[in-house]
Amino acid sequence: MFIRTSFIKLITTISCSIIFLSGCETIQNSIGDTFFGNTGRDPLPGKRISILANQRSIEPDKKTRKHQIILPMPAYNKDWPQTGGYANHAMHHMRIAKSIQEKWNSSIGEGSSNEGRLIAQPIVAQNLIFTIDTETTIRAHSLNDGREIWANEIAPQGEEKTHINGGLAYENGKIYASTGLGYIVALTAKSGKVLWSQNVGSSIRTAPTVRDNRVFTITVTNKLFALNGQTGSILWNHVGIEETTSLLGGGSPAIDSGVVVVPYSSGELVALKVENGQELWSDMLTNSRRELGATRVPVPSFNLFERQAYSVRGSLLCAAVRREG
Repeated sequence: MFIRTSFIKLITTISCSIIFLSGCETIQNSIGDTFFGNTGRDPLPGKRISILANQRSIEPDKKTRKHQIILPMPAYNKDWPQTGGYANHAMHHMRIAKSIQEKWNSSIGEGSSNEGRLIAQPIVAQNLIFTIDTETTIRAHSLNDGREIWANEIAPQGEEKTHINGGLAYENGKIYASTGLGYIVALTAKSGKVLWSQNVGSSIRTAPTVRDNRVFTITVTNKLFALNGQTGSILWNHVGIEETTSLLGGGSPAIDSGVVVVPYSSGELVALKVENGQELWSDMLTNSRRELGATRVPVPSFNLFERQAYSVRGSLLCAAVRREG
């Protein structure tokens, strides 16, 4: 009796399901040949293009063939005080010798290992080359012969020394360093003496940018901090979209004409007032598709040049955004 009742219920359920599916055109069309046979409808004409596919090729604009590119005379560049050259990241037309040869070489400390990666770039100022290694030791070498002038390990006592540090910046006789421990440290360029240290609460893997006694740095949690270059006090901060996973390194802010443009690893490009952090405009340079929480196309660097903010997104394309948005 029980088996018969269960069988009747099963037959009733199947019958109701068939009636329901037969009346649903969307489901019937989607199931199609599998259960109900060919619907008899022809697909829409045209080429199918996936809306999720990224464009991998860039076609040149034919209109640009008529424009003549005129460069100014190349100029000798004495210093390279920050990552990207200067605070606005615009190095213009630089002069270089016809043949480049090694003049000297010198060790800058510990390099990449299983515990840390050396991603910080050297900077040049006051006829010195400044570097920071994976053990958070800053060194100054003579630009002429490579002699080590001074060295200072700036990791706090009791903390692990090996980290993925951000980088260095120079202005007005001071070196500013960003570390994987989340510190911004100011030192004298002449002797390496620590002037002040400020903990921003999160690791930093990009070099700071300095302009007019203000220090700007981006943490791995996509927070921008503006600090006083004299005291290290935090003036203001701005918060971007935090990424659960991101690539090593990243882009440093660019500053020009009272505006700081910030490239977050989320793909956000944000322009802020240098004085108070007021947002002027923002743009999203990546699509909404994510992989492992990281952006498909990172924003490693950009330039401010002739009222344009150029953002290089990986090796795929360049986006140009007017400074006023």
